[in-house]
Amino acid sequence: LNELCTCVARIMPPKRLRKKSVKRLVERRMAKAIEEYEKTRTDSNDAGGSGSTDTGGIVALEVKGCSYKTFINCKPHSFNGTEGVVGLKRWFENMEQVFKIFKCTEDDKVKFAMCTLEGRALTWWNKNVQTLGLANANPIPWSNVKAIMTTEYCPVIEIQKIEQEL
Repeated sequence: LNELCTCVARIMPPKRLRKKSVKRLVERRMAKAIEEYEKTRTDSNDAGGSGSTDTGGIVALEVKGCSYKTFINCKPHSFNGTEGVVGLKRWFENMEQVFKIFKCTEDDKVKFAMCTLEGRALTWWNKNVQTLGLANANPIPWSNVKAIMTTEYCPVIEIQKIEQEL
């Protein structure tokens, strides 16, 4: 007990930090964390990466892909399955515009786009997921999903009718 008391007596109370000190501390730690992140990113991409460039002390992190939150905050159009050829084409265009703006990866395109399905289209997708399994359904390339959906929601008769009108 006596040893504990002398040990506690030697410990100094924490020093109050000023705003400037805290700011410098945070800046140093952030710079170090970013530097470590960049180093591991560069090391893992050495085969095809371009490395880092000098930006005059300013570090810019390049984010690859988009999050679901970012995607959904863009308020992409929904698709019900009753809109016909024109509605499906507009939905495809809207999805691709969102994918391009937010640099969505191929891995995320189908997963995110299918979250905008409603009604009949959602039921159709859920049946496909049941058949294939989620692990096999989401990795299907976006171009393949577009072709499958076109076959499902664009009857040949409707396409021919539109072609005749043009």
